[in-house]
Amino acid sequence: MPLNLEISSGTTVSWVNDDSVPHNIQSLDVSGNVIDWFNSPPLNTGDKFEFTFEEPGVYNYYCSFHPWRVGSVTVK
Repeated sequence: MPLNLEISSGTTVSWVNDDSVPHNIQSLDVSGNVIDWFNSPPLNTGDKFEFTFEEPGVYNYYCSFHPWRVGSVTVK
């Protein structure tokens, strides 16, 4: 939380699965295609994934298990 986050460059973001079903983080390009940037393995309940954002920009992501779960990280 939140799905849409605004941070400063150099910030490490942590995603923690507090749900009862697996989730993952898959980074997307501007066309909505999965790219190899910040992608997690399946996260079971209690699992955590971290990524440090070094470059300014808008980074979109989603959960491939639940494609309606989308978010973005805006790095300033």
